[in-house]
Amino acid sequence: HVADILDATKTPPERLRLEMTEGYFIQHPERASAAIDKLKQLGLHIALDDFGAGFASVGYLRRFGFDRMKIDRSLIMALDKGGRSLEMLQATVALAKSLDIPVTAEGVETEEQAATLHLCGCDELQGYLFSKPVAAEEITAMLDGQDAPLFALRAGA
Repeated sequence: HVADILDATKTPPERLRLEMTEGYFIQHPERASAAIDKLKQLGLHIALDDFGAGFASVGYLRRFGFDRMKIDRSLIMALDKGGRSLEMLQATVALAKSLDIPVTAEGVETEEQAATLHLCGCDELQGYLFSKPVAAEEITAMLDGQDAPLFALRAGA
């Protein structure tokens, strides 16, 4: 189905990033592996979504060859509570970087969180700090630059 949609819309596959939650990989590892292989053969990028929300292992990062890791907002929200949250976040980012996997932090709501995540080495930040959810019919106008909020902040940009 994905190949048909790409063909019908004339969308280059490298412009599309599909996100799969870690729960899917844990529950259906063989099916997930086969799906990722097919999607990657089409030229799509695959992101591991909600990393840290469940029980994904380091082995999944190696096994599935993700193009991006998206850190779950629960890890970001924990930064405000102290404890060892910062160390956990730093270790998670370092792990991804050691495997050459870019990192997106989800659920960024404050300038302080954004600054910390930037210092930790996150490549992209997403969250209410940049934009609330947007209705599909508003996307075209936003992409054309009319009343466009910042969708994502790329570290160093």
